[in-house]
Amino acid sequence: MRRVLFIIALVIILFSSSWASIPANKSFKNGDLTKGGFIISNRLAVELKDNPAGVDLSNIAVLYGGIGNIIEIDIDGAKKELPIEPLGIIVIAIDGLRQDVLYDSTEASYSDPQGCGGGGCNIPIDATHLPGLYQILKEDRTIKLRDITAIFPSITLASWASIFTGKLPNETGITGNEFFARDLTMRVPSRYNKPSGIVSFASGAFKGYDDILPTSDDFFIPYQSDWKQEVDSLYLIDRESRKPRSPQNDCRILMADTLFEKITGTRCRTGETGMSEVMRYFNERGGDPVVIANQHYARGGYWLTWDIPWGDIFGGTSKIMDSSGWDKLNDYLSGKYKGGLFNLGGRNKVPFSALTVWYLPGLDHEAHEKGMSVYKDYFINNTDMYIKEMVDR
Repeated sequence: MRRVLFIIALVIILFSSSWASIPANKSFKNGDLTKGGFIISNRLAVELKDNPAGVDLSNIAVLYGGIGNIIEIDIDGAKKELPIEPLGIIVIAIDGLRQDVLYDSTEASYSDPQGCGGGGCNIPIDATHLPGLYQILKEDRTIKLRDITAIFPSITLASWASIFTGKLPNETGITGNEFFARDLTMRVPSRYNKPSGIVSFASGAFKGYDDILPTSDDFFIPYQSDWKQEVDSLYLIDRESRKPRSPQNDCRILMADTLFEKITGTRCRTGETGMSEVMRYFNERGGDPVVIANQHYARGGYWLTWDIPWGDIFGGTSKIMDSSGWDKLNDYLSGKYKGGLFNLGGRNKVPFSALTVWYLPGLDHEAHEKGMSVYKDYFINNTDMYIKEMVDR
């Protein structure tokens, strides 16, 4: 199945360095310009002026809500610094999502009228068919990229490695779900007596990660009973043992830094510290700059893996895969950002992560297991259902 990158950015985050002061005469000074007031936005000034609503910026300064920005209020010498609350990006990563599901025939670079069980794959983005995505993919705030091409081979582990590093397979080191790397002196998984250099993330010519026991030492994506118990993507027990926790995040296998490490600092080399202002902002406020939910590649972020979804335990493998990841992310959202006893209070002061990645693998698995005739039904009744639950929060 052709894999197409699908990213939904709910809001935009800007890393700018605006600085402002409001003196006692209540005018607003930004650099050498004095204005009568200010607005906080993440849209360019020209976009604000050209907006149908129209914003007169002749006496208004525009501040950009990037991480680390502050406003200093000065009234008769009494000063107070206030941070500008940053906005976060949520990436919804849907494995195996065809372009012509959400793009109509005039928007898609390819469209197969027989692609989904003898019929077309397109699903109208409206409140009836896709009540979850409908709340996100509004026409006035959606950008659809027509001419986008997957890497080769366009297979799960290689594709996501490229997406979350921005590198091609020859630089990521991940060339498939199963491959041979001549420079590796290890075998993955280590429990099978296979030739050195063979990496089998999934069983193919060699045995891969088929063990479903959550406590297994080399289970592919490790089990997490409580979201507060951080899962280290690099090491199994402790950093001294140097024992891989998840092979796909091992520095010898995934050779390129992840996008997440560009923010928080590399785990595999010294000297690259990431975005220090971003890290300082979240550390001081008890937040996590990057959160990765149920994704294979998590180096550089707070990794939420999976728990047993007891409510969907008999719903089939695909639904269990999606439900287990959403269950853990949902627990995190409730526990991290709500106050009060049993997290029943309102929103607390912990800042939302700069980047949150949520991976939904069930659609791709369902198509592989049962064929394309069930594809649209699963997307509508399962994938979009979980997205609606997240948006409704």
